[in-house]
Amino acid sequence: MAIAALTVTSAVGCSTSQSVDPLHSQSMASLSRTASPVSTPTSSATQTATPLVSSSPSVNKMVINAGAGTGISSVQFQFSGNYSITSSEASSWGGVSYEPITPLGNTNGGGTVLVTANRSHSAPPAQFLQSNTTLAICTNSTAGGSSACRDQWPSDLNFAFTGTLIINGTNSYPVAIGQGNVSGVNNWWLGGPGFQIPTVTDYDMTTPDKKFAISRTNGGGQDYTWFVQAI
Repeated sequence: MAIAALTVTSAVGCSTSQSVDPLHSQSMASLSRTASPVSTPTSSATQTATPLVSSSPSVNKMVINAGAGTGISSVQFQFSGNYSITSSEASSWGGVSYEPITPLGNTNGGGTVLVTANRSHSAPPAQFLQSNTTLAICTNSTAGGSSACRDQWPSDLNFAFTGTLIINGTNSYPVAIGQGNVSGVNNWWLGGPGFQIPTVTDYDMTTPDKKFAISRTNGGGQDYTWFVQAI
């Protein structure tokens, strides 16, 4: 049976900041009861209730990096407020935030997209992604890299959302981002209207104006990282 999903649309784009440290709270209650008097003085016995643990939604991260010498001075992401999530996880949705990365070593910075939501896949988030892009690629090192998914669309995703990717402060591109799962790994999809497959194999995808290239960062365990560079 297919799982239904809930799509929420907001007229005003916004970014919701969430804490990345899951909190667990416990409450302790005591129940007291008095034994029936017989021939001895009344005594009391105390029972302790089972502690109640409240779990916080998962915080999912996707990184956008810009290397030194690539013509990139800054990368930003602004959440539009529009998203789709599997209906059984709708109550866990806590929004999308973006945290800039301080330039270190051989990188010019970038940032981390943080999505607060539990994960359960269904078709509607995948349909949401496709309806907001003409091309999308995925981070999927277990299935041949992002080039393995440039000519296909995901059938199921945990969630998807739209926003604006801003490169070097003045170049803005509408994008859609989604999280899926393959071979036990949570991977990410990224694309947008007018994005193109490059004519050279050095990049995975280019912006509509062909000013910038976006590729999955090669290397094991990098199923959540993208690399941006000027062409």
